[in-house]
Amino acid sequence: MTMIKTWRERCEEHPDHEGIVTEQMIRNRMQEEIDELRQSIAEEEKREWVGLTGMTLRDYFAAKAMQGLFSCGKAHDEHTAHVTAKASYLMADAMLKAREA
Repeated sequence: MTMIKTWRERCEEHPDHEGIVTEQMIRNRMQEEIDELRQSIAEEEKREWVGLTGMTLRDYFAAKAMQGLFSCGKAHDEHTAHVTAKASYLMADAMLKAREA
């Protein structure tokens, strides 16, 4: 019950509160706080990763993707290297998006 009272109090503090607090309002407020916490954790993990490695997670994923693309053994000139770099970052973006799901 203590948790419900705490969430109820938080809902009552919300500017849209009109004297009525429903269970749905409490659930919505809880979800907002969970989402904020997840975002905060993700940002902290990103800062730690960049601090340790000097690169973002996107850079790391792109490097791994590029390593795979170059492993096919074909010779690469300036043009194909540029195309491979772009493709690597597209793959990295896809990996980051999949991670959010």
